[in-house]
Amino acid sequence: AKAVGLSPEVVEEGRTVLAEVAAATAAADVDGTSRRAVDSGAADGGRGGAAPIALAIHSVEVEGFGAFTEAVQYPLHARGVCAVVGDNRDDQCADSNGAGKTTLVMAPMWCLTGQSDLRMEGGVSKALTKLDVVNDGVKAARVRLEGSVDGQPFWVLHTR
Repeated sequence: AKAVGLSPEVVEEGRTVLAEVAAATAAADVDGTSRRAVDSGAADGGRGGAAPIALAIHSVEVEGFGAFTEAVQYPLHARGVCAVVGDNRDDQCADSNGAGKTTLVMAPMWCLTGQSDLRMEGGVSKALTKLDVVNDGVKAARVRLEGSVDGQPFWVLHTR
């Protein structure tokens, strides 16, 4: 990955944080997808020792979804780890609140499954509804995801 326009101190701090996250994830191995589990064959999802499936997301396009009213495409192919930062230009007092960071990260899951992230309200998990994912200024939401599975290209379009 290449850091563009960041000071060396920020780049080094980012590397430190990523190393800590990677170490904690490998140690926890909560879902059996750590490198240790993959190398041992435990991460085959019950497919009898078959190799793990390689999923690559090449681009995400959103329109009318969450904070995005107009179509915006984010190319991700061969980008490595991406940091999602926001700049809310509609409301200078909001800083990055409402800029669409969570919406952009949640868009591939919604596109593939029709489900959004779960929110906790009063100790109960609640999925976002149609009214929550469709931008107030438009009538419909659209997310297009392009990628590859084991090297075979695919695209998925989800609208609501």
